[in-house]
Amino acid sequence: MNIQEKLKRQVDDIYEKLETMTYDSISDFMDDILDFNFTINSNYEMIGFQLAYALGGPNIYITDEYIEAYWGDEKWMRRYYNNFLWDYMEELYNSNRC
Repeated sequence: MNIQEKLKRQVDDIYEKLETMTYDSISDFMDDILDFNFTINSNYEMIGFQLAYALGGPNIYITDEYIEAYWGDEKWMRRYYNNFLWDYMEELYNSNRC
């Protein structure tokens, strides 16, 4: 299996997790997240996020729209939609605002 196929398999596995996730199961999923960032607008409202799922080879990030996997020059992306994850991240952002 080449790198591109491995990246695709890993992205597809995460996609399946996101597709079957409920709001109650998000905290289990977040246990595997290494780091996260929020994207905010000039009104300090969250307009996006990025979760670091794996680092160091491959690097796998989950943004508010895509699952992105990188290894060297290779890249694989897949679009997803999970409103529960968006709601969870927005709640996390709002609970930490000063």
